[in-house]
Amino acid sequence: MIDRKPIILAICLIAVLNFIAFSPIFTANFLNWDDEENVVYAERIRMVGSDGILWIFTDFTVGDFKPLAWLSYCFDYTFWELNPFGYHLGNLLLHAASGVLALLLFIRLGSRFFPAALSGVIFPAFLSALFFTLHPLRVESVAWISERKDVLCCFFFLVSIIAYLRYTVRRQPGWYAFAL
Repeated sequence: MIDRKPIILAICLIAVLNFIAFSPIFTANFLNWDDEENVVYAERIRMVGSDGILWIFTDFTVGDFKPLAWLSYCFDYTFWELNPFGYHLGNLLLHAASGVLALLLFIRLGSRFFPAALSGVIFPAFLSALFFTLHPLRVESVAWISERKDVLCCFFFLVSIIAYLRYTVRRQPGWYAFAL
């Protein structure tokens, strides 16, 4: 039986340390780079009906095709309207979740190479995930609301890799489809 307490502790530490490190973003406003075009002046994020959904999958505002980001902005607007706190919270939650996924990925990879030493894999996996999530290159993606597309991409990329690794072990086509 695997002792899950160290893994749960590592997950909690990743989440808490991310919230501590990135907590200054909660006092930030919208930036006058792309945040205004993507959120503040984007009237369509306020419409979530069928016209809004069609627009989400056909728009190239600021030169990007980002339907998941638009969908997440619509979701945020539903709860927070134009309060930047909620948008920053969304970015941080996605980033912290990516940190947890990175931790689980590193544990899975480590246990594949060292199957007898799972407990010895957790601490290096934790340090690797912590390095990934707290690295200064991640600050822009988390603190800049318009970089929601980056934290979404990272989250779904990690989910896809984990699903594919699960497929390679179990050979169940559902995991392969989920990875795609």
